[in-house]
Amino acid sequence: GDFTLSSIDGEVSLTDFRGKVVVLYFGFVNCTQVCPISMGIIQQALAKMPAAEAEQVQTLMISVDVDNDNVALVDQYVKRFQQNFIGLTGTLDAINHVIDEYGSYYSPTELKEIDQGRAYRHSSRFYVIDQRGELVDAMRHSTTPNELSARLRSLILI
Repeated sequence: GDFTLSSIDGEVSLTDFRGKVVVLYFGFVNCTQVCPISMGIIQQALAKMPAAEAEQVQTLMISVDVDNDNVALVDQYVKRFQQNFIGLTGTLDAINHVIDEYGSYYSPTELKEIDQGRAYRHSSRFYVIDQRGELVDAMRHSTTPNELSARLRSLILI
């Protein structure tokens, strides 16, 4: 479903990307294990594609850590992987609405080894959305860059 959340450049809606394939990922800035690997997989998948095809893909990461991740932090985090990635956040209700729409999940966990004292268990899937804004795939964390690249390429109309 469609959603509107906040980015460093203002409000962003899924409908803003009609005509592009979207890779949607849920995570958080202080994730030290799953999120960096997943964002790296997206980065590598896009690097395997011809530039004209990669330009037809938009990556969005929605932070589930509404207490700590503001738009500047999420933007800075995603830009480490690729300059055109967009980091999004919003109110707890807005994030929970998107989580529910995509059948995703997250839950806070107190971890002593995390300096901030909080981490999140969360689904780690690549939600692939076609040019019409329809969810067409939810690929697992174990997806390889080659598999993700092939799936994205199968949807691109050039």
